[in-house]
Amino acid sequence: MTNRLLALAPLLWSLRRLQTVGMIICALGLGLFIAAAIFARTPTADNPDMVEAFYIADLDKGRGDWVSAKLDRAGWVHRALTQDGGTAKKGSIAPISKEDHWIAPAKTATFNRPQLLLTAGGAGNAYRLTLQAANRNGGRFMRLYLKPSVELRNIRIMDQVAPGTLKAGDWTPVTFHASGADTVRLTMDAAGKGRVEVQMIELVDQWPRGSKVIPLPPHSIAYRRSGNSLIMARTTLAW
Repeated sequence: MTNRLLALAPLLWSLRRLQTVGMIICALGLGLFIAAAIFARTPTADNPDMVEAFYIADLDKGRGDWVSAKLDRAGWVHRALTQDGGTAKKGSIAPISKEDHWIAPAKTATFNRPQLLLTAGGAGNAYRLTLQAANRNGGRFMRLYLKPSVELRNIRIMDQVAPGTLKAGDWTPVTFHASGADTVRLTMDAAGKGRVEVQMIELVDQWPRGSKVIPLPPHSIAYRRSGNSLIMARTTLAW
């Protein structure tokens, strides 16, 4: 029996060394994993962060929100969204975007309500809708979102014929770049009675007054709506 144990001694010693080597390899692998994770969380010149944080002023609901499509590795977006003490949570900003965004409650801001007026005239199976909208805060552009309950046809923008129709039940965006403060007018025809919801945003190239100045971290690039305020007005009409 003793001889057998002595014969197994070299194998037992090899297994002991193999266990040590295995532990060393595992430790090295864990170190490399941690280093890779730290690198992945640190923006670099070759791997910068695209950051976005914007403000939505829903004037008809009397509320404001800080919004972003995604969080960043350096934490700048989180600091921007929570600057008024709110907690950032995923939620919808439809119809502005179909994707959920990070949203945090914000202090209400003082903006002028954009002009948004919707009227209808006609009878029977022939109604004409007229929508008038205008920026009131020096906005760079305006975007209108329309959701009718019936199809709207014969669309004209400032008396110019626009192709296509507005489908029933769908949000359709209409954007006016460099729209200034002049009133934009749309007319649409409906065959029969119906209802339409309209949301308008006026985009301003700055956050509200009193917002915190949060410098961007190194190797972070502002993109899309970052630094903007979206001033929203709503209206609904049934005819």
